[in-house]
Amino acid sequence: MRPMDTTTRDGRLKSRARRALVLIAAAVLVTTWASVAYLRPSLLQLPAPPKAVGPALLSTEYPAAYTFLTPSLGWALVAETTSSTPRFSVFKTTDSARHWKRLLVKNQISPDQGMSPASVRTSLLIRFFDASHGVIALGYPTEIYRTSDGGTHWALVKTPNYFDSSFVPATDAVHGWLLGWSESPDQPGPNLLSTSDGGDTWTALPQTLPWANFLPPEFRHGNLSFRNPREGWVGAKAAEPTVYASADGGASWQPHAIPGNLDPTLCAEPLPHPEAD
Repeated sequence: MRPMDTTTRDGRLKSRARRALVLIAAAVLVTTWASVAYLRPSLLQLPAPPKAVGPALLSTEYPAAYTFLTPSLGWALVAETTSSTPRFSVFKTTDSARHWKRLLVKNQISPDQGMSPASVRTSLLIRFFDASHGVIALGYPTEIYRTSDGGTHWALVKTPNYFDSSFVPATDAVHGWLLGWSESPDQPGPNLLSTSDGGDTWTALPQTLPWANFLPPEFRHGNLSFRNPREGWVGAKAAEPTVYASADGGASWQPHAIPGNLDPTLCAEPLPHPEAD
């Protein structure tokens, strides 16, 4: 008979003993953790994820207007209407409105302008034509400032003295138009003037404005626009809705009747709410 291999048998016994010890230890750990979890269930609860912080919103006491040259580069004109004499600030962003840097704060709008908080609220305009040249306008009568260094410094633009006026910029830094109303009964307005040097000088255009008496009250200031230094448009409503166009910078105007057979339902459908999607 062959002698029994005790070494191999002892090795197998030791290996089984080690596996048994590991299984016993694992069972003890699982039992212990289950007991703790039963007695203290809060230990199993993961910390709640931080709440998403929504975008900062301006209150109605701080009306604002914006202009962007690129998705990341833009400026904002913000007015404060909480006091009897409003003030305004200009901000700049270079990271898509994530952060804003204040470039200008004017503590007091010129008192001789006679502007009220209500007029400032509806009259903010800011436009940049490139990374350096821009213009802002606010109030009725309008107060205009221009910059040539990206908004770091601003200069007040002198305008003719009108009881009421509004500024219409072009698509460049030097051309613009001023629509003004006088208190004089002889020239009640509107009077149309233009500039081709950034507001250093103003030229009165022929005052035969066929659309002057037909401007809807709600569009008295914001209805006139120019696509370039020569092409301008304004809408009016006389006997029928009419659009007037100018091809010479506002010196003359030609009427264009709007077709009366347009389907009114095309403009009657309400726009979807942004949160509806």
